[in-house]
Amino acid sequence: METKTISEKAGEEFEQTLKLMDSSVKLLSITGIIPSKEICSSLLKYRIYRLCQVLSYTLYGTVLLLQVLGLYHYWEDLVITTDNMAVILTFMIGYSATIFTIRDSREICDLIDYLEKRSILSFRKIRSNTRHMKIIKEAKNVVSRLTWFAAVSLLITTFFWTVYPLVLLMFRRETEGKVSQEGLRPTFQYLVFVMFIPSDGQDSYLYGAIYLLQAIVFSTALTYLIGLISLYVSLIVYTTAQFKIVSEAINEIDNTMSYKQEKERVADFTEINAGPDGTFNLFMPPRTLLFDEQCQCENESRRVAVHSIALEKGHATQRHATSVQIASPEMSIHKPTNDAEADSAIFMMMECIKLHQSAI
Repeated sequence: METKTISEKAGEEFEQTLKLMDSSVKLLSITGIIPSKEICSSLLKYRIYRLCQVLSYTLYGTVLLLQVLGLYHYWEDLVITTDNMAVILTFMIGYSATIFTIRDSREICDLIDYLEKRSILSFRKIRSNTRHMKIIKEAKNVVSRLTWFAAVSLLITTFFWTVYPLVLLMFRRETEGKVSQEGLRPTFQYLVFVMFIPSDGQDSYLYGAIYLLQAIVFSTALTYLIGLISLYVSLIVYTTAQFKIVSEAINEIDNTMSYKQEKERVADFTEINAGPDGTFNLFMPPRTLLFDEQCQCENESRRVAVHSIALEKGHATQRHATSVQIASPEMSIHKPTNDAEADSAIFMMMECIKLHQSAI
């Protein structure tokens, strides 16, 4: 009983060595989508985490309402309307995908746990194979690079998109400290994105509140996208890696069987072209090429002899003659397959089928 427990613990430690989804799980927790185990273990942290999610969607609902009102009030200006629609769609992608992920967080956690512990990537036979481990490590590197690229790109976009209006305002501010009054477009140049503004936006406190609200909503939307991109990129890449492993296993079967068949052909060729003393001279051409005419005559004489014996002694003798003919050197090239080799091929094929079904 103690030995079994130790082996199970060793298996669990072995399964956790790669940590394929570790970065995605951390990003999902940091970006406010799915809380980590540490947060869930504390009731206070968990409530604060959920409160932040509710607050973020409350702010987004307010901004979405003002954006829709902006479509109605500024419909005559095509440039403002186009910018407004582009931002609305971007926010809807980030917030709507996040709300569905939060709703199905338990299923997503189960999927991550399955990928780590019960998928092809966790099999001992797979991890003990050098080629299969190379595929897994390449997939892990691809996930890491794509995640970092997405995170850095979205963070840079968030920074410049939110800071640019402030920098522009510093260089174009009037002596009274008010925003330029040349129409709607100059006013929106000093905001993060277009939405309906109750007043002309010249009040400094109102401008600060609007800018802060827009910066929070914009940063939250792109932060959600970082976590979602990391999750779905990891799932796609690791699923692809599983099918690559299945394909590699099938290729290994083909290479193994081809090697065995080639080995049998070499052995048969050596047996046929061996010399009288049992040796095989590599520098001499095969006997079948040197004595082609002689072999043809011998073959013809064997056929005539076998045919005459079959005619004289009937069906039983004919069966015996056929066996003699099959046992001749020319016909001994194709030998019956060994049962052990057949069982080995069947076993390897069954393993590939299991891997394929697990990947599906």
